[in-house]
Amino acid sequence: MVKSCWNIIYANAPVAAIYRTFTFPGIVVKVDLTTFTRVGNLTLSATGETYLSSAMVSGNYAYFG
Repeated sequence: MVKSCWNIIYANAPVAAIYRTFTFPGIVVKVDLTTFTRVGNLTLSATGETYLSSAMVSGNYAYFG
């Protein structure tokens, strides 16, 4: 269950959005904006990759911290 979801990064706008979660461990979620369904997610390591508090995009890469 995702408790908190902030910072939206648009990938291939307006087709998809990438969200980061402020959870333990951190989760990155990709959502299709045409159907509003989850199309992918990445659960990060519980050691040091938790409570993601920022997000940014540069070119084809997204960065979370």
